[in-house]
Amino acid sequence: MTVSKQDVANELERARDRSERLTSRLLDDDDLTRQHSALMSPLVWDLAHIGNYEELWLLREAAGVEAMRPEIDDLYDAFEHPRSERPSLPLLSPTESTAYVGLVRR
Repeated sequence: MTVSKQDVANELERARDRSERLTSRLLDDDDLTRQHSALMSPLVWDLAHIGNYEELWLLREAAGVEAMRPEIDDLYDAFEHPRSERPSLPLLSPTESTAYVGLVRR
């Protein structure tokens, strides 16, 4: 089975839409910033992590775009920060995370 660039783009867009609906419409800032389980990161960390990895892989690496927020690369590196540590990190707020993800996707 051959997967086209358009197939990948469509799946990425579907995942983005689901994430956006969850984080912007169904949950408030407290729900997004709280660690609900030791097995999970705060949702706001995951949101910015996804945006940061989209920036790293799709924009910087694939498209050669200049880094937008290089100062947060380490902060959202899952290999550098275990889940138990993430709530105490200086994370982007839900508003900042949403704005950053929006900038990356534009």
